[in-house]
Amino acid sequence: MCAEIGSNIRAENTMFERFEQVMALEPNALESLLFRGDAVEQVWAAWSLGLARGDAAAPLIRDALGCADHPGTRRHLAVVLAGFGDRKVLNALARRDPDEAVRRTASSLLERIGPNDDGAW
Repeated sequence: MCAEIGSNIRAENTMFERFEQVMALEPNALESLLFRGDAVEQVWAAWSLGLARGDAAAPLIRDALGCADHPGTRRHLAVVLAGFGDRKVLNALARRDPDEAVRRTASSLLERIGPNDDGAW
């Protein structure tokens, strides 16, 4: 699924060097970069989508999380999802991510955002 998502933004062989360059992209290009960019570009695309769409970007970022090979990218995507209060994904990362640093980050984020209104994490 990960390779199928997005347009062929990489066909232009463009490497983005600054966050501002990514923020200026059209929504379809941002979505493509979220799945097909390098680790840094994926993080910048997630932040850009989150800023532009708010929590409506969360499902797309959750999908990208499953495609992110680099633990550092998964940690950053977890931060964005924590901003949307996505406890379910953070719980899954805290318990099952193969990387210890990602598990610790997700646990820390859960503590920071606290339980939801009914007391569930």
